[in-house]
Amino acid sequence: MKSIVRTITIGLICGTLTLAAQHGYGEQESDPVAQPSTEVVLEEVEVSGTKSRGFIEEKKAQPRTESTITKDGIQKLGGPAQTSIYQTLRMLPSVTVETADPYGLNTRTPFNLRVRGQPGKGTAMTIEGVPVWAQESPGPRPDMLDLENIADITLYRGAIPPDKGLGAMNIAGNIDLRVLRPSDQFGIDVRQGFGVFDFRRSYARIDSGTLSTGTKLYASYSYTTADKWRGAGGAPSDRHHVSFGASQEFSRYLKADLFFDYNEATQNAFRPLTFAQVRNLDAARDLDYNRSILNNAAQDANYFDFNREKITNYHAFSLITITPSDNHRITIKPYYFREWAPRLAGTTFLGAPAVRERTNRFDRYGTVVEYDTSILNTGLKIGYWYEQFSLPIAEKYSRLQNGQFQFNQWLLTKKEGNGVISSPYVKITKDIGSLHAEGGFRYFNMYEPPVTGFNNAGLPNGSFEDVQALNPPKDAAASHKGQTYEAWLPHFGLSYAINKNVTTYATYGKNYAQPHGFPEFQQVFANNRAAFNAAGLTVQTLMDRVKLATSHNVDLGMRYTGEKVYLAPVLFYTYYENLLVGVFDPALNTNVRTSAADSRAYGGEIEMGATPIENLSIYGSFLYGKSEMASDTTAASGAVVATKGHDTPDFPKFMLKGGLSYKLYGLEISPVVRYISARYGNVDNTEKIAPHTVVDLFLTYSNPKLFSALPGVKDGYVSLAFLNLFDKKYVGVINAFEDRLGGGAAYFPGAPFTVAGSVGLKF
Repeated sequence: MKSIVRTITIGLICGTLTLAAQHGYGEQESDPVAQPSTEVVLEEVEVSGTKSRGFIEEKKAQPRTESTITKDGIQKLGGPAQTSIYQTLRMLPSVTVETADPYGLNTRTPFNLRVRGQPGKGTAMTIEGVPVWAQESPGPRPDMLDLENIADITLYRGAIPPDKGLGAMNIAGNIDLRVLRPSDQFGIDVRQGFGVFDFRRSYARIDSGTLSTGTKLYASYSYTTADKWRGAGGAPSDRHHVSFGASQEFSRYLKADLFFDYNEATQNAFRPLTFAQVRNLDAARDLDYNRSILNNAAQDANYFDFNREKITNYHAFSLITITPSDNHRITIKPYYFREWAPRLAGTTFLGAPAVRERTNRFDRYGTVVEYDTSILNTGLKIGYWYEQFSLPIAEKYSRLQNGQFQFNQWLLTKKEGNGVISSPYVKITKDIGSLHAEGGFRYFNMYEPPVTGFNNAGLPNGSFEDVQALNPPKDAAASHKGQTYEAWLPHFGLSYAINKNVTTYATYGKNYAQPHGFPEFQQVFANNRAAFNAAGLTVQTLMDRVKLATSHNVDLGMRYTGEKVYLAPVLFYTYYENLLVGVFDPALNTNVRTSAADSRAYGGEIEMGATPIENLSIYGSFLYGKSEMASDTTAASGAVVATKGHDTPDFPKFMLKGGLSYKLYGLEISPVVRYISARYGNVDNTEKIAPHTVVDLFLTYSNPKLFSALPGVKDGYVSLAFLNLFDKKYVGVINAFEDRLGGGAAYFPGAPFTVAGSVGLKF
C-alpha cells in the first residue's frame, strides 16, 4: 500500500511536469485577487461578487466565521519584509500576533500566533487546500513563502468545514492561502526594500504571459537579510527564496497547475527573558545572548552563535482538475514537502551547561483527491487525504571548554517506519430560498510509528548516520511502541439572508490537535532518569498519557453588508478536551507534558470595514472574551494540580484594533493601531503582563502616469513604513508553548521604533 501511494504521488507530479514540458500548464484569470476560484454548482454563491472592505474581503452567505485578507491587505500588513503569513493576520479579531523582530522575519523561535487563546502551532496551514505542516518544531511554516506570490489569505476561526483544515492540527483554526497564478500578460516585477538594523530585501518575478501553447509560467527569487535589533547575529543573516508556477489548460475537460517553493534561511535566536527581567523593561529590553566567548561554560552556553539555526524547506504540489461534464469535477492534489533544519541551542544536560545539536530531517508526501457534483440541487463533495511522513530524531550534546565543543553524549533514537495520515470526508451544501446549509464530517486517523531508544553511553562522536549504523544496544525504558490517534469530526452550519443586507449564521464543528510530547519526553527522561526510575515511569508511560486533543466549537454570527459599511459580529464558545499541558510534577521535580486538562474559551468578536467617502477605507476589529482552564490537572506521577478557573496563558480579555487608508494625489496614508489588554504568562496566573498599544504608519506613493515615463516601466511605487511609531516598550511574544504550570514561560520584548522603505517597478 505504501509503495503504491508513493508511486502514484511521484507519478502524478512527474506526469504533470512532463505534460507541462510538452504543452504548458494551468489557467488563471488576469486578476487573481478579484477573481475567486471557480466552485461547482451551489458553492458558487459563497465566492461570487466579493468586495474589498479595507484590508479584508466582504463575506455573505458563508455559514461559518472566516476572514480573508486581500492582496492589498497582504502588501500593507505583511510589512516591508513580505515573508510572514502571521503578520498579515494581526488585525483580525481574537488573533494575537507578536514578533521578536520588527519585520516578522523570525516566526518559529519563538512561536508568535494565538487564535482564540490557542497557540499558533495548533493552526492548520494549507495552500490551495494542500496541507503544509511539520512535526518538530510542530505546526505551520509561516515563513517559507514570499507574500508577493500570494493572492489572498483566509483564516477560519471556530468550526472548520470538513474539506478545510487538513493538517496534524486545526484546533486553532485554518490558514488557507491562494497562489497568485501566472499572469495572462508578460511582465516583470522588481522590488527593493531597505531599513534600520541593516534590513535589505530584493525581489524579482517574471511572468511569461500566455504562450502559443496556452502555457503560462512565473518564476521569482528573493534575498532578505537583517540584523537582530538586540544582541549580535542575523534575523536572518541570509534568506534565499525561489518560487515557480506553471498553468496549462489542455482542454475543456482537463487543466493543471504546478507550484514549487524553495526557502533557505540562517538566523540567530533571540534570548528569552524571565518574568523577573521583563518587570523592568528599561533595564532588560536590550538583554540578549553574549556577543563573545567568555571561557566560562555557564556563560558560553549563552553565546549568540551557539544559539542559531539554518532552515531549508522544499515544497512542490500540483492541482489537476478533471471536468468530464458541467456537473462533475475531480481534483487531484499530489504534494511533497521536505525540511532540513540543523539547530544549535545552549541548554543544561545532565545537570551541566551544554550545547545541543539537533537536525530535523522531515519528509512528507501525499495526495488530496476530491469529487464535486450536484444531486437534486444539492452540492456534494467527497474527499480523501492520504499522507506519509518521516522524522528521524537525534540530538548530540557537547560540553564547553574554553569556548570549544567537547563531545559529551548522544541522545539517539530511531523511528521504526513512517507515520501515516488517512482522512476521508464528505460535505453537503443546500439552498432553500434564503436559507443556505452545509454539513458533513471528516474522519481523522494518524499513526505514529514506534520509536526505539538506545543506550547512549559510549557512543562515539560522528554523524547521525554513522552512529546509527553502529547498531547500539536498545534501551527499553527510553522507547515507545507507537500510537494511533483518531476522531470523527462532524460539522454543521446554517446561514439565513433576512434581506439583501443582513445575513445571520450558526455553526458547530469539532476540531483536533495531534499531541506533541516527543522528543521532549526523551530529554526530560534522560535529564531526570533517577527520579523516573524511583517513580516507576518510562517514556512509554508518558506516551500512554497523551491523547488527541479535540474541541467543540459553536459560533452565532451576523453580517451586515451595506453600500458603505460591512459589519460582522459573532458570539463564540469553544470547549477543549485533552489539552497537552506542561505540568510541574512534584514527584519528578520537573515539568512534564500530559493530556490531562480541559479548557474553554468564549466571548464576542466584531469585524468592520467601511468606505464612508471616496478614497477612504476603514477597518476595525474588537474582542471581549475569556479563556480559562475547565478542570484541574493530573501530573504524570498522579499528583493533582489545582488549575480549574485559571486563565490560560497569553489570552487578552480585550483587544481593539483599527486602521484606515486615505488616498490623496497618489499618496496612500495608512495608520494602524493595536491595543492588547493584560495577559498572563502562565496558567498559575502569577505572572501578569501589562497591556500595550502599538501604532504603525504606512505611506505609499503610486502614480502610473509618472512611473510609466521611465523606459519600459508600466507602473511603480515608493513606500515607507514606521513601525512602533511611538517606540512603546512592551512585552510582545509570550512563549508559553503549552499551558505550562510552575513557571517556565519565556518573554520577548517588542521591537523598538523601526523605519523601512521599499521601491517597486513593473515592466
